Amino acid sequence: MSNTQNTETKDPSVNRLVDDVRTMGHELKSQARDAKEVVVRSAKEIAADTRRVAQAKFETAREHLRAKSHEVSLATDAHLETSRQQIVAQPLKSIAIAAGVGYLLGRFIFNGR
Repeated sequence: MSNTQNTETKDPSVNRLVDDVRTMGHELKSQARDAKEVVVRSAKEIAADTRRVAQAKFETAREHLRAKSHEVSLATDAHLETSRQQIVAQPLKSIAIAAGVGYLLGRFIFNGR
């Protein structure tokens, strides 16, 4: 049986009903296509909005990290300068401390061998 079979009958009300059902089927297909287009368009808009929000959050986080990195760098430089000044002011004490730390590290590292 083919899809285009003859459904004409002698009863006009049945023929009208068959035509109405066909028309409704075509209308439903058209509405389904329209609904699909709306859903696809909405999904694309949501994806674009999500991408924009994620990008903005990423940029905010990057700027925050950049600022924190700069703060850490300044603090590190200050501590290094303080240490350098202490070493210059008390070189023998600095050498003794370095030797003690080296000894302790050597004991911990080579203790298991």
